[in-house]
Amino acid sequence: MRSRNGWRAGYQEIGPSGSEGGSVKPDLATNRGARFLPYKVRSYLSHRANWEKSGKQKGKPGLPGAFEHPTLYQGTCELILQEAQVADRFVRLKVYDGKTWRWANYPVTCSRYFQQRQRDPTWELQSPLLVLSKQTAALHFPQTKQVQAKKVKESKRDPDLVTVAVDLNVKNLAVITVRQHQQIMETVFVTDHGLDQRRYRHLKRIAKKQWLSGRPVAGERSNQQLWRHVRRMNADAAHQVAHRIAAVCAKYPGCVLLFERLRKISAIRASKSRRMNRKQANQLRGKINQTAREQAYALGVVSVE
Repeated sequence: MRSRNGWRAGYQEIGPSGSEGGSVKPDLATNRGARFLPYKVRSYLSHRANWEKSGKQKGKPGLPGAFEHPTLYQGTCELILQEAQVADRFVRLKVYDGKTWRWANYPVTCSRYFQQRQRDPTWELQSPLLVLSKQTAALHFPQTKQVQAKKVKESKRDPDLVTVAVDLNVKNLAVITVRQHQQIMETVFVTDHGLDQRRYRHLKRIAKKQWLSGRPVAGERSNQQLWRHVRRMNADAAHQVAHRIAAVCAKYPGCVLLFERLRKISAIRASKSRRMNRKQANQLRGKINQTAREQAYALGVVSVE
C-alpha cells in the first residue's frame, strides 16, 4: 500500500514579489494541461460502474468538476533549495503575460521540516499544486511512500501484541497508554498548556463584537482575523499532539493504535462563547484523530477506533 500525504507531508509557501505580473496557466503548448481532462472523466466512469455493480443506494459518485488548483508539471516549475541561501531562494514559474509564455522568479519561504522531507529518499515527490488565495499563494508538494503494515486481524493473533490507546479530552488533549500482556508499560499525558482558556477568550471577543454589530449581513463574514487565529491555534495543537502520539508508536514497532469513538456532543445551556468553545474543542479532537492516524500509518502502524 502507498501512503499519500499532501501539505501535511511537506509544503512550500510562495509569496509573490509583486514585480512580476501575469496569471499562471498550464503549459498548453505541450498539451500537458489538456492531457489531464480525459483522466477525470475516465475515473468518474470507473467509479460509477463499480457503484452500479455493488447495488448500493448510497455512495453514488458525483460528476467531475473543475479543478481549481492547477498542477505544475515538469517544464513549468523549477525549485532548487540546496544550493541557494535562505534569502536568495526563488521558484521559477512559467507564466503567460497575455502575449507570450515566459519564466518569472518568485521569492519563497519554507520550513526546515519540508527540507528534511524533501531530502528523505523514502518519500517520492510528486508534481506540485499551485494554490491561490486572496492574500497568499502557495505550492503544495504531494509525496508518496511505500508502507508495509499488518492487517488488524493478523496483529490480533500476535500473543505479544502492544496496544497504544489514546483518550482525547479537553484539558488533557491526549492521554496515551501503552499496554502489553494486560500490563501498563507507559503513560504519557499531553496537556493543552492553556489552549482552552485562550481560545475561549478569543471566542468571547468574537461573540461580543457580533452582539454590538447587530444582525449580520448576508454573504459577509465578521472577525475574520480572529477566526483565522483560532483555526491556526487548533491546527498547531493538533499537529503537536499527533506528533507526540506518533513518537510513542515509533518506539513499539508492530503495535496497534486505538482511539476512542468520538460521540456527538449534545447541546448544553450556556453562553454563545462557551458553546462555540465546546464546538471548537470537539473539532480539535477530530483533527488530532485524523492527523495522528496519518502520521502513524506512515510509520507502518495501523489504527482502530
